[in-house]
Amino acid sequence: MKTNRARIGSFGVLGLITLTGIGADLGASIALAKSTPHPSTNSKMSEAENQPLDTLVQNLDKKFKSKKAHRIRNAYQAFQKGKLDLAVQAVRSIIHPTSKLRLSDPYVDYAHWIVFQVNRARAQKATTQKKYAMVSHWAELAFQAYLQILQTSPMSPLTRNSSKDLASIELVIADANWGLKNWTLSQSYYEKALFRLNSQNALIAVQPESFAHYAATCRKETTQACITWLNKVKASFAARSQEVAAIIQEFPEISDQPKIKPFRAQKLYTLYRSGDLDQTAFTAALQLSLDQSYSKSVKAFDQFLIDFPRSSFRVRAKYLLANSLEKDKEPEKAKKAYSELQLEAPLTYYGLLASFKTGAPINEGIQGQIPLASETDPSLQPNEVFHLRRGQEFIAEKAYELAALELSQIKARDGLSNEFLLYLALLNSKAQNIATGLQIFSDLGQRGFEGIRTSFGLRSIFPKRHFDLIEKYADSKQLDPILVLSLIKQESAFDEMAGSSSGALGLMQLMPATALETESGIPISHLHQAEDNIRVGTTYLKKLLDRFQGNTALALASYNAGPNAVDRWLKNAKPETGLTEFIESIPYKETREYVAAIIRNYFWYTYQMKGDRLQNLDRFWKPIPPHSQTKPQNGSA
Repeated sequence: MKTNRARIGSFGVLGLITLTGIGADLGASIALAKSTPHPSTNSKMSEAENQPLDTLVQNLDKKFKSKKAHRIRNAYQAFQKGKLDLAVQAVRSIIHPTSKLRLSDPYVDYAHWIVFQVNRARAQKATTQKKYAMVSHWAELAFQAYLQILQTSPMSPLTRNSSKDLASIELVIADANWGLKNWTLSQSYYEKALFRLNSQNALIAVQPESFAHYAATCRKETTQACITWLNKVKASFAARSQEVAAIIQEFPEISDQPKIKPFRAQKLYTLYRSGDLDQTAFTAALQLSLDQSYSKSVKAFDQFLIDFPRSSFRVRAKYLLANSLEKDKEPEKAKKAYSELQLEAPLTYYGLLASFKTGAPINEGIQGQIPLASETDPSLQPNEVFHLRRGQEFIAEKAYELAALELSQIKARDGLSNEFLLYLALLNSKAQNIATGLQIFSDLGQRGFEGIRTSFGLRSIFPKRHFDLIEKYADSKQLDPILVLSLIKQESAFDEMAGSSSGALGLMQLMPATALETESGIPISHLHQAEDNIRVGTTYLKKLLDRFQGNTALALASYNAGPNAVDRWLKNAKPETGLTEFIESIPYKETREYVAAIIRNYFWYTYQMKGDRLQNLDRFWKPIPPHSQTKPQNGSA
């Protein structure tokens, strides 16, 4: 077919679609408070409706088998294996115009989504093979399928990334028009895609080659929009990234553009807001302890716990109260306080420290019996019931990735019972939806629900995803793989697509500039791939450990706050400073909790995976090296 110069992308569907589009420790707040029960602690379910959790697990595969969910699973698996025709054939009966079930089928959105995925893949393949005439056809079908989801399935979780999905098609059309030398149309589609992605802070979804093509169209037809977008790309990526190199190679004068300084309006007045009352009271008590005024700090921490029984500082305050009692020569009272804390909050860093003080194994507080749970709750909203059912059916059909999409739509909230949330956490665990599951466990911990202080809770709170890759790259760099596992849990909760507000990406939350300094030339988008992220992240962690002469706590603090910040803290540190003193003295709340949480993770992972119970935390601390020796001579890392 002689259509090499066909203009691709001039169709009506695109005009109808104008839509524009997930640091903190998810498990650290699991402190099993013995305080007044949360309003939801008393289940709304009768005892007959609550069942042992393992019974509900066994019922899943039998009770929620679904032919329709099975069909969607088969279609999705066929798509993943590249069997595109088979994937479409599997869902044809759902979306065919003559199908009586087309609008009422609970999985019609997934059927259209499969068609969207297949036709997008076909369009991308046609572009790669330079069969540009077919790109328009496949792209049109992909857009139509996506529009069907938007029109027929308002509750579908499949459209939560609509900006990225639609931009991916526009990029294919833009690349194809670039291949046909339709510069104006190609430029237009690139800019549509960039607009959608920029609105979601997702420019890293664009491959360097596409940036190069866009810059080439700007060379052919330079507009103000071109200059603005090229400057935006340059400002959004590290200077030595492939993305920046791609646009400069095609449009070198962009490198001479001055960096845009953000405009800051001068305020005529400033509003001052006092600190939270509990934080102010805790800081005052802490200062008394640091000043070694232990009698006063005992009274201050006692009063704090009376005044703020549900404060986020509660567990830390209880440990510091016990420590102040110990330093104030009140050994019996201190031992009692440590013992209570150990039993109350065994899955926290401070509960761990308390167990070292008492000498009693902290794992004794983990119950062996199976907790009760419930697979429903009368407070569920209709949309939540809808997503729950589809999640259960996908799990029964072992379509775990699809189940995770559904379950992510149900959040822990006050109106839901503990027993149902425990079941919901189980479903998320089976679906490998780690972040959502940890959020639920965190909420249950804040409620004081003891059902999570079990072997099931332990396995769910400390999952072991990607351990083969972690072990591979940790061993190659002489790192402890359990340390890397503990860090990843804290950084990203094992979410490969995790991104922070500061720009850190992937499993080990790497800043793009840091990643490029560690491994030059890696495309920034590859930081969302598990193997690439772990490879670069373990290399960087090894650099930090070498820089701080094997002091793990300093390396972890540096990983979170940066090595320069740790260098500043070391200037004022006393040579006799120990691990606990260092952590308590960290001025950044996030970094202090981060280091403590990773140590907590390491203890429980070691216990789970090796059966070993650490007797102390000496492996995390070495005498503080002289400040002049912490920085390598070349100044790297």
